[in-house]
Amino acid sequence: MKAVPGITGIFIRWNSMDYTDSPESLVSTIKEFKVDQAMLSQMQNAGMYLLKIAGVM
Repeated sequence: MKAVPGITGIFIRWNSMDYTDSPESLVSTIKEFKVDQAMLSQMQNAGMYLLKIAGVM
């Protein structure tokens, strides 16, 4: 059986429809960094701690 979205989810999706062609209006870059193979491996296995490995937190 498929879950029925709550009214909050419908409201968020409805109000976000104006931004489907311009996601940069809702998302911004907080940090840019170079990634080597070792860091990529750590990030792939980070789970919930991805921002910590990236040095943002």
